[in-house]
Amino acid sequence: MPKSKPFALHDSPRIHSAIVNHVFTSISTGILERSTATLVVPSVIGVVVIRLVFQNLRASSAGHPETLP
Repeated sequence: MPKSKPFALHDSPRIHSAIVNHVFTSISTGILERSTATLVVPSVIGVVVIRLVFQNLRASSAGHPETLP
């Protein structure tokens, strides 16, 4: 009988590829969820800031005294 050697991941490529696929998919979905959260929040903030800036520019160009320094 051959000596039984300890189980190693590189001995069975199918299990190794399954683990790599699982880790890759979990990392990619985590990056996707995080990136959507980090993309949506600054874009909303940017839209609000741009609106405020345009309102101030329009008001100052119209000559309203409350927005002029």
